[in-house]
Amino acid sequence: MPTLYRLLIPLLLAACAPVGTTVTEADLAAISANRVAYAEAVRANNHDVVAAMYAENAVVMPANEPMLRGRMAYRESLNNGIDIADFNMSGEEMTALGGDAVLVTGRFAITLRLPGAELAISDQGKYLEVWVRDATGWKLGWDIWNSNLPLAEPAAPPGN
Repeated sequence: MPTLYRLLIPLLLAACAPVGTTVTEADLAAISANRVAYAEAVRANNHDVVAAMYAENAVVMPANEPMLRGRMAYRESLNNGIDIADFNMSGEEMTALGGDAVLVTGRFAITLRLPGAELAISDQGKYLEVWVRDATGWKLGWDIWNSNLPLAEPAAPPGN
């Protein structure tokens, strides 16, 4: 076998190998700590801290809203006048995706007040997050959540 092939074959095999998992128990603990800080920031309506948890190019898919691209787009969307009265996450499962990414799934419960509304409303549902490692640590790269509650019944037409 010519020398060139002997050099190229190991390189080609290495290039075709699947990405190895580099996520450690310390990484999972860091993500867990970030998630606790995230929930605390949501409960405190601290939009700057919440937005800082997201990667610069994050994709956020909020329930009942259009998809948002980028940390700043998500930060701007938080200026909606909604007051979070309570927020909790539970049932988290973490799965290393390989490389520097971790999938987190779980459930949420939230109570909030809409602008101009007298009564608070509650919702519960599930979420899917992908945390990615960048030069500053673990950030939310993708985030989607949606409700478990059924759609509200349409209002009856006036006069019926």
